[in-house]
Amino acid sequence: MRYFLLCMLILCTLPTFSVHSSRESDKRFRVLEYNTENLFDTVHDSAFDDYDFLPDGEYHWNSYRYWRKEGNLARVILEAGGLQPVDVIGFCEVENDSVIRDLFYSTRLASLGYEFVVTHSSDLRGIDVALAYQPETYRLIAHQSYSVPYDSVSERPTRDILWCSGVVPTGDTLDIFLVHFPSRRGGAYLTDAYRERAARVVREKADSLRKVRQYAKIVFMGDCNAEPREKCLRILQDDGFFALSAHAKAINPSDATDDRSRKDIKGTYYYQKTWSRIDNIFVNSNLLDSKQGLHVGKNAQSCLIFAPSYLLEDNADGYFMPFRAYRGPSYHGGVSDHLPLLLDLWY
Repeated sequence: MRYFLLCMLILCTLPTFSVHSSRESDKRFRVLEYNTENLFDTVHDSAFDDYDFLPDGEYHWNSYRYWRKEGNLARVILEAGGLQPVDVIGFCEVENDSVIRDLFYSTRLASLGYEFVVTHSSDLRGIDVALAYQPETYRLIAHQSYSVPYDSVSERPTRDILWCSGVVPTGDTLDIFLVHFPSRRGGAYLTDAYRERAARVVREKADSLRKVRQYAKIVFMGDCNAEPREKCLRILQDDGFFALSAHAKAINPSDATDDRSRKDIKGTYYYQKTWSRIDNIFVNSNLLDSKQGLHVGKNAQSCLIFAPSYLLEDNADGYFMPFRAYRGPSYHGGVSDHLPLLLDLWY
């Protein structure tokens, strides 16, 4: 009983905010997407090049820094949910099952009962994606990872695409594609074709779902290393997906009405003095139908950039930028070089 009361006290002290639905009686289903910026453990995996993130590596990654990062990520997830835990969380840039297990079993999240799925990609550094979920609101029924074809002469293997299918409280089946598309290393133009290939894998799998499900509901999310207007993501938009993240505004959960401090945040990633929207959440048209179970609310801001103060710092021009963990090889003490995205669905 004491433990229960303590948990309730902690939850009641968390900042709360909401994206209002069209009906006060609607229940929320919240999705979070987050690139965690190199969430590595401190142990070498002999199959991958993770040497930089070892205690004696270039980044001097150690247990203190690791657990500080895990604790900060737990704070993000708790505050993003408020009084109701986030239902589904998509992570990019995680090394393995261990770092996700530590996050959900050895931090303040341990009492919330999350379960998770992690890919096992051929990425040379061992980088993967992971989907965590509340089993009471997202009952996982199937999952599969898909590799992206690549040219072994000129390209490196990239992260697998994770597909998860689960049942939500309405009885709807919600399919989720979680991606971390090939990077821009070598230049955006030279790597465009690789990202387009990855997008076609998603489109092919989504088309297959629509053939077997009369009313398929699909969420696509992740770090795409491309903005919605770029060709690789136009491939999906031309196939019936809508880029909800294209115009997402930043919100501070401590004061959801204060736009002054967030008005200059124009994306989730800040590079060379420019914000970009390379983290994305798309939905297919069936999730826009408010008459059919789980749906996107009529409120235009159903997708938001989650930007509490502790995830931000001032840049040289006096504006905000993500408070990153590293600047080059130097430890900077932040959480990530990306900001998270939130999507609220309703039923």
